[in-house]
Amino acid sequence: MASSKGPLLVLVAGLVVVGAGAAGWFLFNKSEPAIEPMPAEPVVAADKVETKAPTLAPKDEGTQVSETVEKPDVTPVREYYVDGKKIRDHRPESYPPMDLPPAIHPPDGRKIQPESTQAVTRPFKELFRECTKSIPAEEKTGAKPKMEATIAIGIKDKQARITKVALQLRDAAGPATDAAKSCIEARAVGLSSAVEEADVESYDITTSYVF
Repeated sequence: MASSKGPLLVLVAGLVVVGAGAAGWFLFNKSEPAIEPMPAEPVVAADKVETKAPTLAPKDEGTQVSETVEKPDVTPVREYYVDGKKIRDHRPESYPPMDLPPAIHPPDGRKIQPESTQAVTRPFKELFRECTKSIPAEEKTGAKPKMEATIAIGIKDKQARITKVALQLRDAAGPATDAAKSCIEARAVGLSSAVEEADVESYDITTSYVF
């Protein structure tokens, strides 16, 4: 009986060893997480790489940028004297120099009333019409012949008196025109008018008349 039990015990022992190994392998594989292979990154051709434009900061609607470039004033200033007065002429060279003294009134200087100006120029206009009525049509060379004048007056005791006259007859030329100009210049000095103004030694008035 002892000889028949020996091989049986050996077989049982072998089965136990095999079963223990199988159980250990199962437990080992169950405890370890499954490792999945990482997908390969796709290869992108160099000519198909997308390049994103840089993001620009939002435009500030409240800020306005001016692209206007101011050009310096390069108009030459011509200085000359008319009737003893210095003139600074800012007009382009294509314009002829001024030939009459301007009426210069400083902002804080004396100003006479419009009614006084009309009172002074009224007799002067009558004289102008009388002296120019003999100018013939053939001496009126332009479309709008006219006289331009600067009158200097002095006021004393409510009387405005013309003391000096500088004038030019435009768009007219000839002997009769020259005679009319001389007539006005000679007879204008001394014309007086009553005005409600305080005394002033000298005050300039500019005027023009069409004939």
